[in-house]
This record gives sequence, C-alpha cells and structure tokens, in this order.
Amino acid sequence: MKYTQVIGYTQIISWLVIMMFLTGCGLYNGDDELTGSSVVEEVKETASEVVEEVKETVKDVLPEHDADVKALMEKSEDSNNYQYNYDGSIMASNGIFYPEESVGVFIKGEKVRKTYLAPIKIDGAHYSDIYLIDGKAFGICSTKSVLCEEEGMAKELRYASQELKMTPLDLIQNVPYNTKVVGTETFDGRKLVILAYKEDNQVVKLSVDQYYGLPAKKIVYEINNGEEVIVEKHYFRDLAVGNVKNADVSL
Repeated sequence: MKYTQVIGYTQIISWLVIMMFLTGCGLYNGDDELTGSSVVEEVKETASEVVEEVKETVKDVLPEHDADVKALMEKSEDSNNYQYNYDGSIMASNGIFYPEESVGVFIKGEKVRKTYLAPIKIDGAHYSDIYLIDGKAFGICSTKSVLCEEEGMAKELRYASQELKMTPLDLIQNVPYNTKVVGTETFDGRKLVILAYKEDNQVVKLSVDQYYGLPAKKIVYEINNGEEVIVEKHYFRDLAVGNVKNADVSL
C-alpha cells in the first residue's frame, strides 16, 4: 500500500467517524435511557479503535530515515540549550557571493538572543542585541557607544523580521527521508559527518557534529550540467551545548 493511499483512507475513515458521531448525537437526544450518552460513548470507543488501527497501518508503510541519520537526529532532539557564531553568504544572480549578517546566537528553550559585534540599524535605530521572547522581539544596546546611545533601553521590534531563518536543531530535525551519509570531514576543530539530500534542483549537504548531532555547516549546491555548483554557505562556528544561562537570554 502506498503512503498516499494510506492518507486517503485515513481521511475517509475520519469523515466516517465524524458522521457516526454526529448521527448519534442527532438521532438521540438523551431522553431514552438506551440512547443519549451511551451512544456517544460507543461512538467514541469505536472512533478510538479506528484511529489506533490507522496509526499502526501508517507506521508500517511510512518511510524511515537511514539508521545513521536517525541516530544523529536522536542525539540532537533534546538540544534546547546551545550557542554558536553564525556567518554565511549567498550567491546572487550575477554570480557574486554576498555575505549574510554575522551574529552570535544564544538559545535556551524558546528564548533566543542575537548579539552583534557592531550595532545594527533597524528602523532608524541601532542595537547590539536582539532578544526573541514569547513571540516578541526586542532590540537593546547592552553597552553605550557612538551608535548605541541609549544603553539598556529595550524597544519592541517586528518579530517576523528578527526571527532566526535557520538553526542547527531545525536543520537536522527536518532532513527528508532521502538523506544519506556521504562522508566525513573536520571543521572548526570538530569531527563531522556529512549528510546529503536532494531538494528540487539542488543538493544540500549538512556537516553534523558526531557527538551532539547538530550541524556546524550547511552548503547548498545547484546542479549545473551535471556538476554541483555552490550557491549558499552557512556556518555555525564555536558550537557549544549546555552553557547558556537564563541571564543570557533574558532582558
């Protein structure tokens, strides 16, 4: 049975269960002791059994990651406290690589702090640090300087413009099923496993730390006349896990 067939069957069964429930509620108003709540409970029990059967069927036919890839994913899944220095570049249509903003990133749970060596300008003001807390973004100057005149004054910014485009954890946890181990390398003083997968007309390679399961590098290639041409470079340097304190990500 194909995956798409299972999804189709699941949708059909779900609608049948809903119709059973609505029919039971519509035909029986609770006035008869043999109907009402007893019918609802029976429908609920039947629905629960059907859902469990579908879950087992889907589990049996869904594709799985290769064992080596899955092992790295499992190592990383509890990594909710880590920090790194990001830098990267993306090739424009003219063939020139333009750098991304270099930034230090601290992550603990749902809280994030981005810190810049030189203050960045956002909406007419400069900030040295950006905090992402509870779905909100705040800019602040941690120290006073020529550009950062208001030390310690936090200002709310548009969250969508400040949220991280990618994190090592998101990258490894969302690799597709066609991901394969294609080699090893040493980068930033770390022994890394190279994972690769195809995405449209591109090949993505992640160089993943063997111990923590977090990527230290992401390189994107386009296939041009059968050759891989680099179009994006993303680096997560100085990766450290477990050292971020609450004070590092709190205003």
